[in-house]
Amino acid sequence: MNKNKYSLCITIFILAVIQLSAQKAVEDLDIKKFPEYIVISTRSNNDLFGYIDIDIETKKSKYEAELIELNEVLSSKNNMRIRNNTDLLNAMYNFGYEFIDSFVNRSNNNPTSTDFYNNLVFKKYSK
Repeated sequence: MNKNKYSLCITIFILAVIQLSAQKAVEDLDIKKFPEYIVISTRSNNDLFGYIDIDIETKKSKYEAELIELNEVLSSKNNMRIRNNTDLLNAMYNFGYEFIDSFVNRSNNNPTSTDFYNNLVFKKYSK
């Protein structure tokens, strides 16, 4: 019985540490340094838990570091826990971005691919 209580205490402690680190990562984002527009690509993931794949193109952007940081926060299953596009829309709104438009393209621009990406365009809104 003592061993079960010990295991339970360790599990609760680990979950608390994960939750605190997730909150800290979200609070560390300095949205003022982010670009005016952000395009986020999403793709349905057939994962058991139903998360979506999130990708933000960062290559050769002057905001590369900020976009990588945002991508990590949004993609982490420990931080935002974004399971669908609705969660993503709400998360970006909380960060100060509004949804502008969307478009769909095939994976790697391959016309025979069955993987489709939804590209969501966000713009900073002024409060």
